[in-house]
Amino acid sequence: MDVLKDLTKKHSGVPQDIKKQLKVYHSLFNLSYGDGKETVYSFTNKKRNQEKRFGRLYATSTSLQGMKKDFRSALAAGVLQDIDMVAAAPSIFKTILSVYNLNSKALDLYLENRDEALSKYKLKEKSDFLRVIFSEHPPRGLHPELMEMHKTLYNVAYPQIAADYPVIVQFSKERSVSVVNKGSVMANVFQAVESIILMEAIEFFRERDIAPSVLCFDGVMLVKSERVNEQLLEELHQHTVQQTGFDVKWAEKPIVHNQTKLQEKDFPDHCDDPKAFVAEVLKREPSYDQEWAFKVEHHIGRLNDKDDQESYKEVLKCYMGEFCRKDLYVGKYYFRTSIHDPWLLNVPGETVGMTIHHLLGWYMPQVKTRIFDFHKPTWGEQSGKCFIEHFNAFPGFAATNLGCHVERDEVAPYLDYILQVICSNHETEYTYVLKWMQELFTSSKANGVVLCITGLEGTGKGFFYQTLSEHLLGKELCLTLNNADQFLAQTFNSELKNKSLVLFDEMPAVGFKQHRSMFDKLKNMTTDDKILINKKSMRRYVAKNMNNFMINSNNEAILPLTATGHRVFCLKVSNIHHCDEDYFEQLAEFVKANANKIFTYIMNLDLKGIRLSKFPQNEDCDAMAAACIDPVAALIKEFVDYGGFPRNLMEPGRAVEVEKVMDSRDIYTMYQNRGHDQAG
Repeated sequence: MDVLKDLTKKHSGVPQDIKKQLKVYHSLFNLSYGDGKETVYSFTNKKRNQEKRFGRLYATSTSLQGMKKDFRSALAAGVLQDIDMVAAAPSIFKTILSVYNLNSKALDLYLENRDEALSKYKLKEKSDFLRVIFSEHPPRGLHPELMEMHKTLYNVAYPQIAADYPVIVQFSKERSVSVVNKGSVMANVFQAVESIILMEAIEFFRERDIAPSVLCFDGVMLVKSERVNEQLLEELHQHTVQQTGFDVKWAEKPIVHNQTKLQEKDFPDHCDDPKAFVAEVLKREPSYDQEWAFKVEHHIGRLNDKDDQESYKEVLKCYMGEFCRKDLYVGKYYFRTSIHDPWLLNVPGETVGMTIHHLLGWYMPQVKTRIFDFHKPTWGEQSGKCFIEHFNAFPGFAATNLGCHVERDEVAPYLDYILQVICSNHETEYTYVLKWMQELFTSSKANGVVLCITGLEGTGKGFFYQTLSEHLLGKELCLTLNNADQFLAQTFNSELKNKSLVLFDEMPAVGFKQHRSMFDKLKNMTTDDKILINKKSMRRYVAKNMNNFMINSNNEAILPLTATGHRVFCLKVSNIHHCDEDYFEQLAEFVKANANKIFTYIMNLDLKGIRLSKFPQNEDCDAMAAACIDPVAALIKEFVDYGGFPRNLMEPGRAVEVEKVMDSRDIYTMYQNRGHDQAG
């Protein structure tokens, strides 16, 4: 009480807002201090207001137990002694296992030498070891001895514990709206034993006229006494074993008081840049931290200036909004759906309540529409208290536009690869490919032209897509499909959503009719403004089509093209670097190191005069059209080439010309040969 009184004095050096809080504690302590005013403990926690007769004990009035550690240390330093159980959970569970004639090498080693155990099992802290004990489903990749310990606890001991203590099991499994998680069975068993041991420790000290002051979870604070030494703590150890049967040792834990840390505030009075502040917080801890959010909310309540309050309200909106964004991914966080519900989440209120406290729900933004656009900010303008005009799900490119001029020489190795390998040294095709790439970086919509690259295996055609997906666009915007025929034949297509570049890696060798059907569907996917997303177990919905397609193949006859087609641009790669591993390894390192410059150079090119729909009709396109021609069209073409098909047949006023007359046997032989070639 004297220490608390000194801290609240005018010149104590404690900040005014903390001093006010300490004065409240001082007043409350006066009500529960002195004769007949001893602190009372109960199994019921204020936050979990259920009746139970086991588990951890909580103070029913103001107590050091409920204070922040810094406050508790400041008040207790030099006045109290903190006596804690040594390795409480491992010691208790070792004894529990022994009751059922079980043991664990990992528990034994941890109790003998904690540092050696952590090193052997590749664990950073003791909390990692405790997590294995209390987690019903252990993390992957555990050391075999840790797996053995977990199996012993949960596969062997747990069924026997559940049979012996059904009340604890029942309590642990019951849930309510106010309390989602009451703790696991193992946690409640541990806390029940812990409380029994603590009560015996209190009786031990009372019998020796040493006044216990407060329980602190796995320990007890005593009024400072010279008689509390190692010898007395060993007597307490023996007393614990005799009275409870649990082999738990005790040790004094130093109470470290850091005056500087006590004077520090969690947050300054005003936040100048809420977005930057939240970004820094998420960089340190990317997972949702409700305790941190409550600290900010509590800080807002302590601020008097309205502008200061608004700055931290904006902090909470930014923070909660970040986890609203994560709602787009399955299995993450479930918050409020948008007012027009384009996300199709249909999340019930109870689910939201299990994840986020209702008080923080006031700061959760409600988004009117969801978009995917390269050029708009993540969040649209805010209208009203918590309504955001749009949320942009675009994740950003892998490369960054440097916003400066980049010379061609700085990125020449990659551009030369496109020119010499992909475009076989054809300048017109090279310029067109750069325009096609530029559209990928600037237009968040389908460009209407499939880029088809053919050539021998090992020539480097796959390297082009690899650089786009890994270093320029980014993997989140790209999709590889290895089973084109199956994908185009099915109705489910959710993989295409929000993908800027889709690669069909090798088109299958199927019949002409199937090729035609696949090509018809692909043409629509290439040019339509909207796409109907159809996902299993969800109703269908319309989304913006931003899919641009590439095809890589070793085979020329991959699509039923025509000589006048304008939706597929074909390139046959050069063999100049065929199987040249050194060349592609060096080029890969160059692209990785200079991705930002390559991205910037292509973005800055003046290619306004090139229209994607007017691509060069090169020899590669003609060769593929010839390779893909159907039998009837090929036969008619041979008639014309052979000279046996009458010319000027439909031209009035002109004589019909036939350079060479074919009889029916010639035509039949030609048809047979053509059919044989197609079958082969």
